[in-house]
Amino acid sequence: MYFSKVRFCPICAGKKARKDALALSIMMAYLKQEEKKDFIFLTLTAPNVPANELEDEIKYYNHSFKKLMERKEVKTIAKGYARKLEITYNEERDDYHPHFHVLIVVNKSYFTQTAQYINHDRWLELWQQVTKKSNHNTS
Repeated sequence: MYFSKVRFCPICAGKKARKDALALSIMMAYLKQEEKKDFIFLTLTAPNVPANELEDEIKYYNHSFKKLMERKEVKTIAKGYARKLEITYNEERDDYHPHFHVLIVVNKSYFTQTAQYINHDRWLELWQQVTKKSNHNTS
């Protein structure tokens, strides 16, 4: 397989994404069957930024995500995670939308033990607290 070694090559990015997705699906199947784990999926996002702010925003996202995962209620439920930074471009506004897709490994009991369960509104609140911005979202 040929790789151009160009970081933003769309063909290489597609190949890497497929390779990563296959590895992730194998890992998920193992964790689900052998370790009896389950998964939650989060998308952590914020408003778009211009190109000159993108690098700082990504650094801030990484710092905020680390703080989120260190929160006691998140540490209690998270047995592991995989995250992927995705950046989309809005041609009309000429700005960028960095966001994280996060797969969090949890015990199967996460969905039945209400004391541990973190609902959407609480995830949103936690993300806004660690980013210190009220316009950051989760889905």
